[in-house]
Amino acid sequence: TVNIFTRQFLSSLFVTNELLSEINFHQRLNLTIDQSKLNVPTTLTHLLYLIRMINNGNAFISTYGTNFGYIHPWEDIYNTYTPTQAMIYDNNCSCGLYSNCTTQATFILTNPSEIIPIKGLKIGCTPSESFRASTLECFYNESCINLIKQYTIKANRINNTTKLIDNLFITDWNIKMNYTSYFEQCFPLSCSYNNIQRFNVFHIVFTLLGLQGGLALVLEWICPKIIRIIVKIYEYRKKRRNVVQSVFTVETIPIENIDNSVSILELTPMNETFQ
Repeated sequence: TVNIFTRQFLSSLFVTNELLSEINFHQRLNLTIDQSKLNVPTTLTHLLYLIRMINNGNAFISTYGTNFGYIHPWEDIYNTYTPTQAMIYDNNCSCGLYSNCTTQATFILTNPSEIIPIKGLKIGCTPSESFRASTLECFYNESCINLIKQYTIKANRINNTTKLIDNLFITDWNIKMNYTSYFEQCFPLSCSYNNIQRFNVFHIVFTLLGLQGGLALVLEWICPKIIRIIVKIYEYRKKRRNVVQSVFTVETIPIENIDNSVSILELTPMNETFQ
């Protein structure tokens, strides 16, 4: 199952609508890997459950005779079938009805009254069910291991597995991510972006307040200068209007009783002020 998952994952495509940054690349890939890692045990559990139900439903007899036993002697030697009966374990659990019936694993010595239990190990309808119900703590106990060695064939190798089958016997996932390869495959030919701004009342209010403060500062600096310039222009024009000019007028006065009609010209000064 793990090999199938690995091959499927490595052959899958990682498609994005835009080039991701290195941080987003690792986040997206880690999320995908975590989801896949959660699906692998679930898939294996479903397959094992299907196999267990098929074996139990068809009453397949275990090689060790732990789920069904033959009935001896036969009442009718001419029968074409072999009669069997289901094994009963703890709490009157029958292997004919349930596949997960178990009991404590023990060593039975030559004297049937002497029974030595094996700590953490179970026996049941099938070896797989027994293994699933066991805690494997015996393999961490030296005295328990020595007990198993004493009563088992030396040629048999003891399984020192530290994980149950539901964890797929995996202690660590070795994951390597190559952002450089991803970047080279998805290198963009051109980049563009759109800046979409929505109507925001607070932004407008703050802008107007800032504009008002700026105008107040500018007017405070420039208004006095404009007023001084206007005053100087007004004073300058006022001085020009107050200039006094002398104007002479010529008046002709006829005098009678003068011979040859001689006219006497009298010059009269006149002052005139133009305002």
